[in-house]
Amino acid sequence: MGVHSSPTILETQKMLPGGVILVFVLVGLACIAIVSTIIYRKWQARQRGLQRF
Repeated sequence: MGVHSSPTILETQKMLPGGVILVFVLVGLACIAIVSTIIYRKWQARQRGLQRF
């Protein structure tokens, strides 16, 4: 039991960074999407402003 329990702990420690990286990637993509939408909306507003003048 003791011999089998230690490799699983090591495996979980190895798996954990991958999950953390995946979370960071998802959060990063979400931030990029939000920022890009804000920039796109501002750009559209600017284009509309230029069309008026």
